[in-house]
Amino acid sequence: MTIFIKSGARRISMIRFRKYFLKGRWLPPNMSLQITFYTKPYCPLCEEAEELLEELIGHFDFSVLKIDITKEMDTYEEFKHRIPVLRFGDRWELSGKINENELRQKIRAFLTKS
Repeated sequence: MTIFIKSGARRISMIRFRKYFLKGRWLPPNMSLQITFYTKPYCPLCEEAEELLEELIGHFDFSVLKIDITKEMDTYEEFKHRIPVLRFGDRWELSGKINENELRQKIRAFLTKS
């Protein structure tokens, strides 16, 4: 399910994670890691990154804030040559072609240090 939140002139969508069952318990609604996912329409690398994130949801405790960079000029100028961009809190960033192993390592590292 995707929830759309209107924030000023910018439309932000948050991927709400389906009820995944892990180790006999449902995931709590407040996830411990939020990944900010900067993307734009008609971007094949962005689509690949989104599929990868959806695949990893069942394995890790995180949520994704999806931001369309075309909705705000400042955001577009900052990220237009680097998308997709994944930000892990204020610690790390991945951009361009997202490698699954590197993404897993970043998520694990963030969750173990939090």
